Amino acid sequence: MIANLLIGTPCLFLISIIFSVIAYWLSNFRPTAEAFFTRVLWLFLDLLAAEGLVVLITCLTPVFVVALAVTAFANGLWMAVGGFLVPPGTLNVFWKCKSTISCGDRLLLKSLQMCSIVSTIKRTSFRG
Repeated sequence: MIANLLIGTPCLFLISIIFSVIAYWLSNFRPTAEAFFTRVLWLFLDLLAAEGLVVLITCLTPVFVVALAVTAFANGLWMAVGGFLVPPGTLNVFWKCKSTISCGDRLLLKSLQMCSIVSTIKRTSFRG
């Protein structure tokens, strides 16, 4: 697992840089180096966390199909309780404690100061 971390970390950082160079400027975020590298940092940490989850589940389940299904479920659950699919305010206490990625995403949104996008999302938030 340590070898996987040492070999995979530079690749994940390279993926973060390449993706951000293209997507950051197309998204019309703040055109400053500080905001760009903050985006790269948060994307890198998200990818590192997802890679760690995959390695953990793969070590726990030796059957490939089972590991694939459990990882897909865990990633879907992570997105669902992170505020991507359901607004965090509507989650109950149990699901809020499962939400480990939402804090990082809130900091990302705050650091990029995407005022127009955030205000649009807040105005059109879905109420069940």
